[in-house]
Amino acid sequence: MYHSGMPSSARYSAAARQLVAELRARGCRAGCRAVEQWAAWGLAPAPERVSLGRHGFTSRYPDGAIDQYAAVAAVMRRGQDWRAAGLMLIGRGHLVAREDTFRLLLDYLFTVDTDVSDPLEYADEQMAAVAGQPLFKRISRIAQRNIRAAKLTDPVTGCEIDAETAAVSVMARGLATMLGETMPRDAAEETAAAWGMIDADLPPEVRTHRIDFVNALSDHVLTFEHLSAVARSVDPVRLQAAISELRRDLSGPPQQVLKLLPAVWADTLVIAVALATIAIEDLGGAAWIEGISPGLTDAEARHQAPAPE
Repeated sequence: MYHSGMPSSARYSAAARQLVAELRARGCRAGCRAVEQWAAWGLAPAPERVSLGRHGFTSRYPDGAIDQYAAVAAVMRRGQDWRAAGLMLIGRGHLVAREDTFRLLLDYLFTVDTDVSDPLEYADEQMAAVAGQPLFKRISRIAQRNIRAAKLTDPVTGCEIDAETAAVSVMARGLATMLGETMPRDAAEETAAAWGMIDADLPPEVRTHRIDFVNALSDHVLTFEHLSAVARSVDPVRLQAAISELRRDLSGPPQQVLKLLPAVWADTLVIAVALATIAIEDLGGAAWIEGISPGLTDAEARHQAPAPE
């Protein structure tokens, strides 16, 4: 135990003090106590004990540690659960220092802390609770615009569906699906429209294929059960690569939604989408997609091909 009169600088190693000095030179706000805690959590590498021969031992941080500590400093927020910060770190394409920390963080992401007996009822309640919030309204407007572009019709009335009502339904159905509720065909069509996957100008066969794809995703990929299973076994480096590729290629409506979300939501959503991509690869990738709706690849290729001059 340190003596109460000991100067604070003497409580920490020279390596920790040097690391903090380098972080502050980069504009990162962190102290010795913080960097030691980040290492204890497994977010960044701990210093290594180095022999000095007859002169005893010293400690040094591994090469490149400063970059990892700077990345951790960028996601830390006062009062925020450190696990949320760790997920933000992963969602931005960084690895954590220990695999047990990596597993703990992904388990934290997919642990549902509520016993949900009726997923759809629960999802409707959650949507009703946030319907008046500005963020919900902004995301809903994006979904509504995409739904209107798809020109979906009610099979009973033959009239175009109300985009505002459909947008709320899509978000509720999405949460219910993640909790294990089966997605009906009409909900899959609305979801495909809200995601910007279909519009009124698509050839019928391509439109059908994309709706089939959404249905298959809801059944085999986009549930907490399926995603958590992938998270329990995925190699950290593989997830890092999937996240980096996703962030590099992101565009259109998904990118618009990410920009609207609070940072921790956006980063954890990126993790979930990357895990879903890995799940599809493990199911067979393009071959699995082709099996969902035979002819999809050819139909999509014809749709994407330039018209003959």
